[in-house]
Amino acid sequence: MKKVIEKYPAVLYYIFVLVISGVLIIPQNVLSNASYYSVSFPQLAPTLAVISICIITKNRDIWIKIKKSFSIAARNSKWVPVILGISITSVALTAGILSLLGFSYHPWEGSIAFYIVNIVAIIFGCMFEEIGWRGFLLPTLGTKYTPFISTLIVGFLWGFWHMSFNLGIFGFLIFIVSAMELSILMTWVYYKTDGNLLCTTIWHVSINTTNQFLLRGRLTAEGFTVLVAVLTVICLFVVIFNKELFLEKKTNFECDVI
Repeated sequence: MKKVIEKYPAVLYYIFVLVISGVLIIPQNVLSNASYYSVSFPQLAPTLAVISICIITKNRDIWIKIKKSFSIAARNSKWVPVILGISITSVALTAGILSLLGFSYHPWEGSIAFYIVNIVAIIFGCMFEEIGWRGFLLPTLGTKYTPFISTLIVGFLWGFWHMSFNLGIFGFLIFIVSAMELSILMTWVYYKTDGNLLCTTIWHVSINTTNQFLLRGRLTAEGFTVLVAVLTVICLFVVIFNKELFLEKKTNFECDVI
């Protein structure tokens, strides 16, 4: 198993994620009220997959690199307002367009304790995802592909992993496109901050939290279509003005499992 992982780390990582997620669906279904508080047990899967790889390969360096990537660096603080500005603006624009199209607003109502529990759950859920998707998979793919190609692969696999079949076939596909676009923006932040996972986690949290406040009940197939349209414009600007970042391999971000 160790040799297989060392040869195909990205493939085995994703298989582990799918298998672990399938197991974690069981307590999620048993504790049905967990979703009310934004608790999603499958969100643990990306981190547990990385831990499994570390144990099997007996390579602690993988986890050490990931832990270091959550460091609070002063030079990265300037990216926080950029992250919040773009993520909140993209969701707000989507919400505004949907309102103009006649999609009614559904407020996220609850007590102060309700909001606190939900936001804490969102923070930890996003962190557990980022450890796997951006902490392990993105740099692993980066050893073979450019950041742009690696990002599209991560975005597709990330989107597919959500298994949003309740949106219908078209909705599921458009959701995957939205995940790929979000991945482009998160990769941009990842490389601009020297692989800082704290910044990508902040991005992830801001998107998920803003969605709850502004797009709750409106992220249908049509809702995701509008979101994709908004993100497309933002992604075009980011990619066009950062072509070198996306098209040149960044070997210094390798996540070597050997």
